[in-house]
Amino acid sequence: MYNIKVISMDTSTIKKLQAIELEILKEFIRLCDDNNLRYYLSYGTCIGMIRHKGFIPWDDDIDVSMPREDYDRLVKIANDKLSDGFFFQNYFTDPRCGLIFGKIRKNGTILSEVYSHHIAMHQGVWIDVFPMDRFPNDPNVRKKFFRNLNFVKNLYIVKCGYRLPPDKQGLITKIAYHISKVVVLFLPLNFIIHKLDQLVRKYDRPESKDCIISYYRSTSIPYNLLEEDIILPFEDTMAKTYKNYDYYLSALYGDYMTPPPVEKRNVGGDHYIYEFNENTGKKSDINRG
Repeated sequence: MYNIKVISMDTSTIKKLQAIELEILKEFIRLCDDNNLRYYLSYGTCIGMIRHKGFIPWDDDIDVSMPREDYDRLVKIANDKLSDGFFFQNYFTDPRCGLIFGKIRKNGTILSEVYSHHIAMHQGVWIDVFPMDRFPNDPNVRKKFFRNLNFVKNLYIVKCGYRLPPDKQGLITKIAYHISKVVVLFLPLNFIIHKLDQLVRKYDRPESKDCIISYYRSTSIPYNLLEEDIILPFEDTMAKTYKNYDYYLSALYGDYMTPPPVEKRNVGGDHYIYEFNENTGKKSDINRG
């Protein structure tokens, strides 16, 4: 299925990409500070903040998380209040993006991936913005919930036109993918988005004490341990992360202060990059196909 060459994310390329992502992060922080929105540098970005006071040198993205109520406010105001040159993307602002979270993209740049570069959506350099959703405390109920969520999420991805990633080429995955392509012929895009939006909010109630920090990890962390923040250096700026960052990172990664050996460092992260262009000469790359 893949005869497309994945571009090399060498050290020089990653540094150029990181510089743009840092610019986007600063704009995101400005927007949050101006509008009293809570956020936290998260995942590998939080590791980089604590261990390197900036990016993990071989990492190629920035992840931030927001409590669901703050994320929802961001969705409503972002594209009115972001400075010129930035675009907030999620399934409401760019319905074919295939995301259950958000991205802030920089216009006039390209960072496309091999499985989605052909889709008519914004393809600019991005930072990821994850809502922090509450989920069922009961492990069995939670397992069933995530099965349902992943099923609808995958239908959405297929409906948007995503191809299978290079690391998902097993026979069973291919069969499920092609069956899904038939199923989504009968489902309107807006119907799938509405169903997804209902699902991710299903347990957002104060009595739900646990928060699954990632849609892609099974780790459950008590929500109230993540509500306080601390301001620390990240590259040449100051940003917020969880005050209990040690608990958070240990729960997700174990010994996060010891870098992996050189041969196990995933240069360029988990992305299969099709094209990177730091300046297209265009004012906007919204809905470029």
